Amino acid sequence: MALHDLGELQDTRTMSRRFVFSAFVLFLSTVGGFFFILHLLYTPGSIRKSERRAAAIVCGMCGLCSLVFGYTLARHRGARLRLYTEGLELDMPGQHYRLRWEDVHFLTLRVTTRTVNGIRAGTIHEYTLHLADGRKVAIPPGVQEVEQLGERLEREIYPRAASRAFERLRRNESVSFGPCKISNQGLEISGTLKKWNELEPITLSAGVFTVRNAGGQTWRAVPFSDIPNAPVFLQLSQSLRQAS
Repeated sequence: MALHDLGELQDTRTMSRRFVFSAFVLFLSTVGGFFFILHLLYTPGSIRKSERRAAAIVCGMCGLCSLVFGYTLARHRGARLRLYTEGLELDMPGQHYRLRWEDVHFLTLRVTTRTVNGIRAGTIHEYTLHLADGRKVAIPPGVQEVEQLGERLEREIYPRAASRAFERLRRNESVSFGPCKISNQGLEISGTLKKWNELEPITLSAGVFTVRNAGGQTWRAVPFSDIPNAPVFLQLSQSLRQAS
């Protein structure tokens, strides 16, 4: 193992071959569809007049999708991520990030499930690192074993974030989690503060945090992906409510 100022090199990951192949196939398919429909549109008699508008819309959508898949291939194809004991390095075309774990203050996760004819076809995990200097670093969703990587990121980032949050609360300061702000006094969302004894325990279901008043009426619903360090937010809110 190589030694580095980020510690010992533990793992190196590149883009999943399946992800690259899928993106390439989709890129070729949408490009082919775009030019095929475009050819029909400019060939007299190929498409009935009543159907030309729909064909033009489909052609435009194919063109747009081909740009998206082409951009994804160009941006992520050569991505390489190295994990160290004290941080990580991420190389992508035209970009290089070198981070220590303590430089990452927040981690957000967005999970998207794709279905085809009602059948689950795949799940995309998008992890974003929010740095102390305000920068955001998105982990390519097609990196090898991204869910396993996400678990490692959570083990490194969440305990450090929880420690910082507990220290702020000890000093009687508030802690922000995206649209939510928690303090010893209560939970604040969109500028409205509710004391902890006015709230039921916060619940998480179907990717949404639900905050209810003491009587059981829903007060706010916030998507999991909108809250940085979401498990830390849930842990702290439960502890503060029980202590109130």
